[in-house]
Amino acid sequence: MPFGLKNAPAIFSRVVVAVFKEYIHKFLEVYFDDWTVFGLINKHIGDLRVMLEKCRQYQISLNLKKCIFCAPFGILLGHIVCRQGLMVDPAKIAIIVNLPAPNSVKQLRTVLGHTGYYRKFIKGYAKITAPMEKLLKKDVKFLWNEECQKSLDTLKEKMVTAPILVFPDWNKPFHVHVDASGIALGIVLTQPGEGGIDHPIAYSSRKLSTAEKNYTTTEREGLAMVYALQKFRHYLLGAPFKMFTDHSALKYLVNKPVLGGRICIWLLLFQEYDFEIIVKLGRLNARPDHLSQIDSGEEPSNLDDNLLDAPLFSIQIAYDYYADIIQFLTTGIAPEEFTKQQKKQLVVKAADFTLITGCLYKLGPDEVLRRCVMPHEKDAIIKEAHSGTAGGHFAGKPTTHKILEAGLWWPTLHKDTKDFCRCCDIC
Repeated sequence: MPFGLKNAPAIFSRVVVAVFKEYIHKFLEVYFDDWTVFGLINKHIGDLRVMLEKCRQYQISLNLKKCIFCAPFGILLGHIVCRQGLMVDPAKIAIIVNLPAPNSVKQLRTVLGHTGYYRKFIKGYAKITAPMEKLLKKDVKFLWNEECQKSLDTLKEKMVTAPILVFPDWNKPFHVHVDASGIALGIVLTQPGEGGIDHPIAYSSRKLSTAEKNYTTTEREGLAMVYALQKFRHYLLGAPFKMFTDHSALKYLVNKPVLGGRICIWLLLFQEYDFEIIVKLGRLNARPDHLSQIDSGEEPSNLDDNLLDAPLFSIQIAYDYYADIIQFLTTGIAPEEFTKQQKKQLVVKAADFTLITGCLYKLGPDEVLRRCVMPHEKDAIIKEAHSGTAGGHFAGKPTTHKILEAGLWWPTLHKDTKDFCRCCDIC
């Protein structure tokens, strides 16, 4: 492929995915021109042979100097991936540790940009960098003082001693620890390990907006739950998990006699998930409590009140294709105006559908349940699958396959995807 082409990365990514599509997520992962074969040693040689035969078949050349075979660990995107989990790359950390004190706002942004890439490894990252972040505000004179230098030194020390984040084990339940204070939210995603100790998978925190600081204690704790569900949605959706909090009122939130508008909307979001709330005393809920006390973190983001699944709770606004199916699954009765033949057809049609916590799902020919998408969601889903961050601008069929793999479906999926790809200006 010639150098300098604007769409060369997308085209090459499309070629690689097309060549190895039957092996991706099984024993091979691809990131542009960098792919990794993983697995147990007794199968690894056979998997390598399959990959190399595919390269020979499609005339893909490999640079032997850049290839590493049968390694117990590997470096991927600035991280060391090993059997124990995910660690920071010492070579990258050495560069950061040797950085001098910044002399301008531009240099400070560079330092925070490098360290921010590894912030998920550092507990209290936002609190550590708070003195330096003050210098990034408008109309603030850049003055590097002793407090900023101490902040930078502490950050370098934390980078050197960063912990190992474990990989998620899909055969174990997830634990989500949440907490809220008057200034911020803190959440931790963990899984139980040996001795009943929870091992961290990811840390996250963000500060409250001005309006959110006026919430009641129960509302702030509920907001922390919503933030956790949105942040870790790809881990939690579709499997039971436990939510740990130090606020006992959350256990009885559903039975509250008078619910405010935002709480009603949050309860609709909770319907998507299968979780149990466990109250844990504050002194035992140290991880998220520490994060929630940080007066910094991610910028406040508005919660999406227009929940995607909310229309499924009202048949009046449901998609016409789904309306009769939802009514039949809910009541067991077909519409009165249907003829005998139409009622039989409805029974056969509804056999592949099921309602789970208020959401409609369809069982596909591959025996996989997929959520039925509403009309107003379709364009955003296709756009993300085709031209999003990991889209690659593939043709209609691969894009449709991506959407199906994501667990989504609607009646005109193939036609809508094909029409969207045909009208894509970049393609």
